[in-house]
Amino acid sequence: MPKEIEKPRTKTTADQVRDDIRSDRKRLLNVEETALYLGLAPRTIYNRIAPKSTNRFPVRCKRIGGKPLFDVRDLDAYIDSL
Repeated sequence: MPKEIEKPRTKTTADQVRDDIRSDRKRLLNVEETALYLGLAPRTIYNRIAPKSTNRFPVRCKRIGGKPLFDVRDLDAYIDSL
């Protein structure tokens, strides 16, 4: 019987985002990347940054061209404060 050859593990999007962040190539994250970074659902973040939200997201986003972006340093400071 021939041995099965193990395929190299392909990186998931979450792994790619974390690698990019760790290597300092990316400072501002969009909502989907922020969700992966924090382990939350993107819809949770969208709901909590909405203007009429009663339970606001603890980290303020920066809007560039109307697109909400989060600074990795602000996210890290929030995580450290927990």
